[in-house]
Amino acid sequence: MKTLLKLLSWLFLLAVVAFAGYIYLGKSGETREIYSFDPSDFVYVIESDQPVRDWKDLSDSEIWQFLKGIEYFGEVTESADYLDSLLQANETIVDFVKLGDMLISSHIISSQEYEMLFLVDIRGGM
Repeated sequence: MKTLLKLLSWLFLLAVVAFAGYIYLGKSGETREIYSFDPSDFVYVIESDQPVRDWKDLSDSEIWQFLKGIEYFGEVTESADYLDSLLQANETIVDFVKLGDMLISSHIISSQEYEMLFLVDIRGGM
């Protein structure tokens, strides 16, 4: 019984220290601009301060509808349609979770390949 009481005391103390650290670091912790996480060798960057609204505007535009009809963009079209269905099916969650700034950047990794980096500031939007 005495060992159990000691263990519970240590766990309680650990929980108090963790909570105090969370409060202290959460309020006075270092904040960084979202660009500081993106390597500087990008080819291009797309930035949005309201990514869900901007995506809806883009996906409803005539230009996007035209591009979706081109066979070359077939894989992008599938991903875009999937994203549209997710946003429409989860309208309540999308309204609840307010995303902050978002960056999409493209980086050349070899002579024939590139990678995309997606950064979303979820703390800034809440």
